[in-house]
Amino acid sequence: MVDTDGPIVFGPFVVTASAPNPFGVSTGLLLDYGLRHPAWHPLARVRDPLVSLRRGQADLLLGATYLQFPWGQLRTPSFFTLQRED
Repeated sequence: MVDTDGPIVFGPFVVTASAPNPFGVSTGLLLDYGLRHPAWHPLARVRDPLVSLRRGQADLLLGATYLQFPWGQLRTPSFFTLQRED
């Protein structure tokens, strides 16, 4: 039986300070999936830098996805927004 009262979790991550990335984003935060998955897991390479679209507020964030490899980083064409629900 599936517990529908609790959150449904996919791709847990750790929120860290922004790190050098292929998008040139130097502010904001980073969603780092590699810190929550073993190296062999498909999500272990995924990183999402986030920036606020409204200065001083965190109600609308823009994110992008890249893959982190030992030899470098690979941008993906994936961009997304996170919006606070009121």
